Amino acid sequence: MKRCVPTLVELPPLPPPPGDVNVLALVKGTERYVFLYGDGQRTELLRMLGIYASNPDLSFTWYDAATLSQKVRPTNKTTCQPADS
Repeated sequence: MKRCVPTLVELPPLPPPPGDVNVLALVKGTERYVFLYGDGQRTELLRMLGIYASNPDLSFTWYDAATLSQKVRPTNKTTCQPADS
């Protein structure tokens, strides 16, 4: 009996991030998508999510890209100050 093994798809990696590293991961069945990026590489990562979503050889969908991109986009962090009584 012949066993089918999926072909590994080679996509261009992001350059190594300077300083702190952010990790974004998605698990779909037996597949794992793990992205490591620096704060200054958010734009490149968003582009990479689009490249993955547009690749028909991957199970990575546009929905996956949209969901992960929401986690990548910077949020306005505000600190709450307690009200003076």
